[in-house]
Order: sequence, then C-alpha cells, then structure tokens
Amino acid sequence: MNNQAYAHSSALRTQVYSVVRIAACLLTLAAVLLRFYIPEKRLSLYPAETVYPAIFDYRDGGAGSIATWIDEENSIWHCHKPPHNDIYSCGYSLSWGGEAYEGLYLSKYTTLKVKLAYKGDATRIRVFMRNYNPAYSHPNDGNSAKFMSTMLRVQDLDREISIPLEDLSVIDWWITAYDIPREQALIEFDNIVTAGFDLVEPGDHIINVEKIELVGEWVSAESMYLTLILIWMTILIWEGLSRIYWLQQKAKKEERRLSELLNNYQQLESEKREIENLSNRDTLTQALNRSGLSQKVETIFNSESPAPLVAVFVIDIDFFKSINDTFGHDVGDTTLQKVVNIIQTNMRSEDILGRWGGEEFVLITRVTDLKTALHVANKLRKCIAVHNFEFPDNRQLTISMGLTMSEIGDRFEDVFKRADVALYKAKHTGRNCVKVEIKEEAEHNAKQKGPQ
Repeated sequence: MNNQAYAHSSALRTQVYSVVRIAACLLTLAAVLLRFYIPEKRLSLYPAETVYPAIFDYRDGGAGSIATWIDEENSIWHCHKPPHNDIYSCGYSLSWGGEAYEGLYLSKYTTLKVKLAYKGDATRIRVFMRNYNPAYSHPNDGNSAKFMSTMLRVQDLDREISIPLEDLSVIDWWITAYDIPREQALIEFDNIVTAGFDLVEPGDHIINVEKIELVGEWVSAESMYLTLILIWMTILIWEGLSRIYWLQQKAKKEERRLSELLNNYQQLESEKREIENLSNRDTLTQALNRSGLSQKVETIFNSESPAPLVAVFVIDIDFFKSINDTFGHDVGDTTLQKVVNIIQTNMRSEDILGRWGGEEFVLITRVTDLKTALHVANKLRKCIAVHNFEFPDNRQLTISMGLTMSEIGDRFEDVFKRADVALYKAKHTGRNCVKVEIKEEAEHNAKQKGPQ
C-alpha cells in the first residue's frame, strides 16, 4: 500500500469512527430521555383474580383481639383490640394459593402503593410482608417466614401512599425468636408468601382495603447506565484496537527486516524451550526426571508465599528386578513405560509425576485431605493390578505406595522422607498396598527412637 492509498484509507477510517461516536451519542441521549416516558412496571396485589384475602386475630379465650368481616367481598373488616393488650394484634393478609412456601418474586419492584380507608382509635397501622426462604423458614411454621414491616400514620390515609420497599425492616422479635444470624436479617423480596396490615394499638378499628399495588421500573437506572457504559467502552476499545491494528500494519511494512529478525529470535526461543523440556524429561518414560521434578518442587515448596497443601506419593513397582532378570531389560523398559502411561491417564493435568530412579516414581497432587488422597492412591494401585502387561508367564504386576500430606512450613525433603518411610512399610507388609505416614506420627516415632 503506497502513501497516497494509506492516507485515503486513514481518512475513511476517521469518518467511520466519527459516525459511530455520533450514533452512540444519539443512542445515549435517547435512552436517558425515554426513561422518563416509559410506563412503570406494575403488579396489582389487590384487587386481583388469584389473590386470597383473609383476616386474622388472637382471641385467647376472649382476652385477645377479635377480627370480623363487615364486607368480605370489598375487604372491609373490623378489629377489636382490648385495652392493656400489648401482645395480640389483628390484621388482614393476602396470599396467592399453592403451598405455604410458594410465593411471588418481587425483587424487581421498588415501591408498594396502598389505598386504605380507616376509622378508629389507632394512630398508626403496620404494613408487613413475609418472605419464605428454606435457609430459615419451615413449611409447618407460618411464623418462620421473615417478617418485614413499616408503620403508616392514620392521618396520611386520606390519599394513596407510596412506600419504598427499602423502608421495610425486619422486625426484632422475629430475629430473636428464630435466632437469625446477621447476614440473614436483611430485607428480601424474592419469595413473598403473604402481605397485609395489622393493628397493634388497642381500640375498635374499621379498615377498608381499596388497593395494594407494586411499582417498579422495566429497566433500572443502574442497568441502563451500565449498558450505556458498556456500549461506550466497546466502541472505545474497538476504535483503539482498530487504530493499533492499522499502525501495526504500517509498522510491519516499514520494519519488515526487524520482523524477520524477531521471527528468527522467536524460533530460537521455541527451540530453546523444547531442548530445556527434553532435558527435564526421562528419555524412557517421558515422565519428569529428577532435575525436572526438582524444578517443579522448587516452585511449590520454596516460593515466598506459603506452600499449598499437597499429597506426595512415592511409588515402587513390586519385584521389578525379577522382570528384568527373567525377561530382559527390553521387557522391563516396556513395563516402565506402560506403568507411567497408566498413572498419567488417571492423574489430573496439574498433577506432577517424576521418575525418582529405577522403578521408583514420585507423584505430587494438590489434594487437601487424606481421604481423597487415599482414594487416588488406591485407584492407581488397582488400575495397575488389573492391567494385563502380557508377560510370557501371565504374571500380574503390582505397585506399593507410600503416602503423606504436606503441611504449611514443610520442606519437600521432610515430606518426601515421610512418604518414603510409608513406602518402606508398604513393601514390608505384603506389597500391593498403600501406607500412610502423617507428620504427627513421624515426629512421635522420631522422639521415641531418640538421637541416633
């Protein structure tokens, strides 16, 4: 591409960038303005076809509160709460049918709108919602659903009242009665099983429930602004990457010789890494050799941060010398390769396998508990034991394993020594088994032996 063609292409790209930025500005302005004209999201709780109003009281043999319907169809009801009664209330509740633990997902709404008509002696009426969550609620205990409420002044009931849902708070007696931890004592509206009103002041009360409605936004301001931010970030990243791409194309043309040198350098680096990798591998089995294993161990146990917990297995092929002596070293080498292949097939990609010497191998896996490590060890042992190695005399091959778990502050030398002690136990208790040596037992045994 000559200079004139490049200049024309650059001017065209600049025009495209400008058009995209103008379109994004218009989209942003339209989204901000339209938000004020989009109708609110509404859900009518009462009146509604699938809602079930009910009244409740606590009569307690005549000493408690009494709630009665005046006009059930229009949700007009009467509550009598005797003087000096600070415990029992009476109220009105809505439910939606179904099981006691099946409610409405109301988290996307922000405001509760209510219209009530009231006559009586109260100064305030309590609005409540109850949320069912299996973490703290029980199907057979209606009071276990989270009780959230706020108070309305009676003098404000001459008009429709808007109550932000965030104004509701979890009532103290419920938190205390059910021993609720702090993290579960916050308001939540993802499974509201009932909502309503109740009266906590004594006297006679007549309430007419006219309307209960939830209001929210179809798209919250936070979501809209986040979307706009993401759009602008995408445009800016696209423009930036595009400019970088074209600058790179120009640089490639002007610096071809440098690029060729760089490619040659990268090829040499790749060959260097390949040689280093080969030098860290056992030529027979392709498992790590001692040098490669030592480098891996160094990164785990000698880093500045505390070493992670790992399981270390020392694996020995049982009676391997007999295979070499009976069938020759070719069969022995093939056997070592097959054993490594079986172990690698059954280990995870992040596990480390190295040949320690002869027929002895070390496996390091980031398993943090002894039970899982034993499961891994016995799985490998059984896989070897059932494999057909096709020996001329049809003998079965087995392995013995020593296992230990590292602890924070351990050196690899100490961990390996414990695993090696465990292997010694496995080889002297019948072979084809896994033995474990944990740190506490090793230290105890060392103290029992005393200085050597």
